[in-house]
Amino acid sequence: MAVTEAADLSGVTIAVARASTQDTGVTAVAPADAQIRRFDDDASAVQALMSRQVQTIGLSNVVFSQISGVAGGRFDKKFDLSSQLQGIAVSPDSDALLAEINSFVTHSRTDGTPPAAPMARSTRCIRPGWASRCPISSRTPNNLDAAGPSGRLFIQGIAT
Repeated sequence: MAVTEAADLSGVTIAVARASTQDTGVTAVAPADAQIRRFDDDASAVQALMSRQVQTIGLSNVVFSQISGVAGGRFDKKFDLSSQLQGIAVSPDSDALLAEINSFVTHSRTDGTPPAAPMARSTRCIRPGWASRCPISSRTPNNLDAAGPSGRLFIQGIAT
């Protein structure tokens, strides 16, 4: 199916998870004659695509990678609906955790895989109320550039 932009979805049946960001994104760009079928969750929307109940699906890059792992080259990404930068903040006294996060991000950005050793856990960063003591802008890991696109992007798109 030749789909390179939203206008190409004219007359096409599109699966999305109901009330998801994909639902919002597809609804915003789909032509009036596109049929958007809303399913209760991503798994149901994927199942509709796999069983050919729909022609396309609005999905996140995470769901797309899972489909690709199962279905091989049967489906391909058509275009991006949106993207957003992801970031991490830690409290000012969490130098060890910050070092672990930076190591993880550096390694992942180098070859796409997480390091073999599990990240150390810090109860200081997960107990209730920690966020109120750590303004988001006070600390960000060195390898995430909050001002630009060098951080990992979370991409939603259309695939068929």
